[in-house]
Amino acid sequence: MKVEGATLAPVADTLLKLLPEEWRGKMWGFHPQQGQGRSGSLSLTRPRIQPVTALAVKATDDFRYSAANPFYRLTPQLTLVQDGSVITNAEGKVFGVAVYDIANEVSLVYPLKRIQGIVAKIKESKESLAYGWLGATSRDLPTTIPTRMSTPKPAPDRGVWIDGVFPDSPAETAGIKVKDLLLSINDRPIETRAQMSSVLRQLPPDSEITIRLKRESEFKVVKAKLAPLGADSQQSISKLLQRLEAWKSQLKTLPNTDPEHGKLEAKVVTMDAMMKSIIASPAPPEVKLKVLYGLEFQPMTESLRQHFGAPHGVLVATVNEGSSAARAGLKAGDIITQIGENKVTDQAGLLQSLDAAANSIQLTVLRRRAAVTLAFNR
Repeated sequence: MKVEGATLAPVADTLLKLLPEEWRGKMWGFHPQQGQGRSGSLSLTRPRIQPVTALAVKATDDFRYSAANPFYRLTPQLTLVQDGSVITNAEGKVFGVAVYDIANEVSLVYPLKRIQGIVAKIKESKESLAYGWLGATSRDLPTTIPTRMSTPKPAPDRGVWIDGVFPDSPAETAGIKVKDLLLSINDRPIETRAQMSSVLRQLPPDSEITIRLKRESEFKVVKAKLAPLGADSQQSISKLLQRLEAWKSQLKTLPNTDPEHGKLEAKVVTMDAMMKSIIASPAPPEVKLKVLYGLEFQPMTESLRQHFGAPHGVLVATVNEGSSAARAGLKAGDIITQIGENKVTDQAGLLQSLDAAANSIQLTVLRRRAAVTLAFNR
């Protein structure tokens, strides 16, 4: 096995050194023994004055943890209603904020200094916080169904095929190539294109990651440093198109005899082909729902279904301000269970029903375990 890729410069880890390996203090939020009734109402009138002793340990085994992104795993486990609880140390000073990670079903604590750093970046850039960008496109492995007549074959390696690498991207710098089989990111197994996208969206820009891949018959490990690009797919595509136009303008000013002309021309050709492929290809349901209707969703695990009392439906994670979803009154935490007369079981079905609607259609959502009917106007 080879380790390749550009050597990463040491990251200033002053913040990490200042943080203790573990921490004991109090969580000022909804007490874990204070249940939530089926109606969703809380019996405590002043829940924030009910502290509980808490233990936080650095989550160094989490694939998202790094010197630039330190956080803790919390005990006791939060419930959804405790999301955002304030954590104080033994002296009563605020140490951080507790977060319930729905996607991975873990309770985390983000140190106050880390939160202040994120806020400072947003204020400086005056944009939403960008996700980490690798700069490689992928496709799922083909699925083969064995038959009585087929010859048994050894089980293939799980992963995703890399079918495109953007010029001047972290992926290119790390040495990732087209036709590589990407197997894992920070030891997190990758088996589908959607899973790769989900993992990268959970990593902040400037994260240093380790990628395991297979090139022909050889396994390799490469390191990459993610770059900031956009806060969503639409913004990312816009910034990539701006980069392409800037390269085209620069290419026009370079004479053919300039040594850099050929290199820049190759980058323009590659980038142009990749952008045309992305724009022409049908977008997945999650992208269309965000761009067209202003909705983002979280996966519904079995424990979340039991918690919400929802045998089916999709869980709303984000509602974009000013979108048709916001105008309809949808909120983060709602579970869309029905659209018109049709039950909603996944994002693809929801998108199909919304696209088929004429002008207005009725949505049924679960909000604090109670059914709410909303009029959704396209």
